[in-house]
Amino acid sequence: MESSAEGSEKIYNLLCLKYLMLTPEENAMLTSIGPGTPGGKYMRLFWHPIVVSDELKDFPLKVRLLGEDFVLFRNGKGKLGLLGLQCSHRSASLEFGSIEEEGIRCRYHGWLYNNEGRCLHQPAEPPDSTFRDRIKHPSYQVQELAGLIFAYIGEGDPPPIPRYDTMVREDGFRYTFRLYHWPANYLSVLENGACDGWHVPFVHGPLVDRYEYREDAEWHWWRETEQGVASLATIKAPKFGPMKGDRSIFTHMYSWIIPHLSKTSLRPLKSMDTDEYTWPAADLLIWHTPIDDYNTLGIECGFLPGEHPDKEKVTEYIHATSAPEAYRNSWPPKKDEDGRYQLRAYPEQDAAMIMGQGRISPREREHLGSSDRGVILVRKALMEGIEAVKMGRDPKGLIKHNDIIEVPSRNEWVTLGGNGDMTEAINELGTSWVNTGRLDLKL
Repeated sequence: MESSAEGSEKIYNLLCLKYLMLTPEENAMLTSIGPGTPGGKYMRLFWHPIVVSDELKDFPLKVRLLGEDFVLFRNGKGKLGLLGLQCSHRSASLEFGSIEEEGIRCRYHGWLYNNEGRCLHQPAEPPDSTFRDRIKHPSYQVQELAGLIFAYIGEGDPPPIPRYDTMVREDGFRYTFRLYHWPANYLSVLENGACDGWHVPFVHGPLVDRYEYREDAEWHWWRETEQGVASLATIKAPKFGPMKGDRSIFTHMYSWIIPHLSKTSLRPLKSMDTDEYTWPAADLLIWHTPIDDYNTLGIECGFLPGEHPDKEKVTEYIHATSAPEAYRNSWPPKKDEDGRYQLRAYPEQDAAMIMGQGRISPREREHLGSSDRGVILVRKALMEGIEAVKMGRDPKGLIKHNDIIEVPSRNEWVTLGGNGDMTEAINELGTSWVNTGRLDLKL
């Protein structure tokens, strides 16, 4: 009788046949998201966060999304607008325009557009001219949710913005950051953060001792979900310190949500020498928004549950877990006086690994192994989504309802039940999670 491990290996081998070795054409299909490309048509079916709400002041803001340029603004009544960047008259940039009660006026010759792209005024034309009525400037859907501004630049009516639990919970403190603008394709950034748990001990281990690599102490599993792909990492307690000899394991569950969103949780310990927690787990949503084929914008929405009256400590905790300044200063990485890279902060470490692949990773040169199952599953889901759009079907992950969507995540030490062999118990735990999605610690 075939064991569950043997069955999983067969499934992996089947995936390998189609997705393990990408051709240059397949790599281009996954990474090219500009207008008219298969990947671009796929991406334009989804909402994308483009700025943090607080970044939009009382003047126009140039934004770039999926290889196209736009101007974002609030009119004099506070209503959001997103228009094509260049004026329909003689292509002057509307980022230099002025905000008025009804819309935005081009600085070049004074054409005034409302938020829907209708031309309201052409000062240099005769007063009785109807020329303005024949102008329809490109306009796009834009909405605000959870302290972020989202854009939809596809055709037709947009679906609702997905209401993930972290974005709409009301029992705690929510915050948003613009994390980074990295000169790399979104897929390289996404693969690092959403489905590649094995990089953590080698890239970040020196910073956090529970992440340091120890032989035969760490296991990773992946499973497809309705939203995308979920990952689970389990790490045995070290054979020293207060957890010596017990059945404690560190569990880290995180998710990739179609098309470029990651969810994880962070729960720092009081110190690395004890398993006591100082704070509850903070849920983090991180979008890897494709600016164009060669640049990616990182935006985070985080949530800290419970009442926290000491705002100074809350701010300190948030900056410690999210590290927005470290992310913004992560590229290029810093060197010491001898010219050696330091890579002391984990955002800088990630940036070096991602940008070192080139602005678009040459995936046709890769040699993926069994530890890359998460990467394979993500590419599989994206490729299938692009193919579905080609066939005129809705891709997986396209949300068409307003219900709250719960995405499980975990980052904590837990005690594994039973008293048998730990390695065997952990493997049983992981296999059960792959098959059911439930983390049964009583096994």
